[in-house]
Amino acid sequence: MAKRDEFVTKMKARLDDWNQEFDSLEKKVRKLKADMTAKYESQVEELRRKRREGDQKLAQIRTAGEGTWEHLKAESETAWVAMKDALAAFKSHYKKESDTAEDRVENRK
Repeated sequence: MAKRDEFVTKMKARLDDWNQEFDSLEKKVRKLKADMTAKYESQVEELRRKRREGDQKLAQIRTAGEGTWEHLKAESETAWVAMKDALAAFKSHYKKESDTAEDRVENRK
């Protein structure tokens, strides 16, 4: 039982960190011009979907029996990697796009 509690605590902390980072990125995206924002809406929705999946997995782990939670743990680790990769890809792409947009604004001055 202690292993599961430790894992739940670890996953909760990961999700909390991820939620803060995601919320920060979401705020930055809203500041972009409308044409760039429209481009990111589907990506942001995909990140939201992955975040909801993470929340659902955590809820399943919390209520799982001893025999089931190890399987759910493996699934949640896979989901965690997918969320982390999706967020990293979004951040990388967003950074490139925002840097380019900032360069265009600077060049107009």
